[in-house]
Amino acid sequence: PGREDFCGAAWSPGPTGLPLLDGAIATLECTIVETFSAGDHDLFIGRVDAMDAAGDDPAAVGPLLYFRRRYLRIEQAVHAPVKGKPEA
Repeated sequence: PGREDFCGAAWSPGPTGLPLLDGAIATLECTIVETFSAGDHDLFIGRVDAMDAAGDDPAAVGPLLYFRRRYLRIEQAVHAPVKGKPEA
């Protein structure tokens, strides 16, 4: 996409040169591997070439949750054992 495709949105180039929106919780830069027609949509299968998550250590950020049409961070996960199942 060209610069004009992101008018009004702050962005910077990622490791592979693709535009990444500033302030994003997480980013993935992908190469399209295959495209499928899915009714009135197209489904893209991609290979992840680069990824990042907000924060100094992406592994420490934790998972993302998609809820009510937006992505949220799960700030603190709670461990709850399943009854009748031994802990690993």
